[in-house]
Amino acid sequence: KIRFDHSTNLIVKMMEFIQQIQVWTRGELEQGKWMLSISVLLLPLLFLLLKSENTLARGMVIPLSILFLMIAGYGSYLIIVRTEYSKQIENQFQLNAEQTIERQYQKATKDEKDFRLLKGIWATMAVVSILLCFFTKEYYRGLSLGLIVMFVGLLITDTFLHNRLNEYRNALQGHYDKVKLLE
Repeated sequence: KIRFDHSTNLIVKMMEFIQQIQVWTRGELEQGKWMLSISVLLLPLLFLLLKSENTLARGMVIPLSILFLMIAGYGSYLIIVRTEYSKQIENQFQLNAEQTIERQYQKATKDEKDFRLLKGIWATMAVVSILLCFFTKEYYRGLSLGLIVMFVGLLITDTFLHNRLNEYRNALQGHYDKVKLLE
């Protein structure tokens, strides 16, 4: 028979927490890679639109360039920063588990609210862009189409990030509730 004492239970909890951080980090890194891949695919399209004489196509250049910069920049950020961030959290957890869990849960809760707000903004702006598309001519119609693509792209990106954050936050909540009971 295996006997579990307090220290064994603590080790199990540490392993669960570290595993949750690693799963979340792997998801963030994977999304960062996808974002960079999409931005690389978007680059030739931008060059074609820039060389085009079509005013509708020229109108799409600015929003698609902004989308390119946003997904390439944030994708790079995810790849560069998240691995180190994961290691930092694991080290902090070993020093003070309760405080680290509490901080991570509070940060995840704040980030979750931010993602909810951003997704609402992106969806609203996509709808406004769709409406503008019907009331504008050539260049501005192209601008509206580009904005639709941009806002839908940002909505999709943030939806994936938000869903992964919710899984991480829900996993943290069990640990957080136990920390709050100890106080």
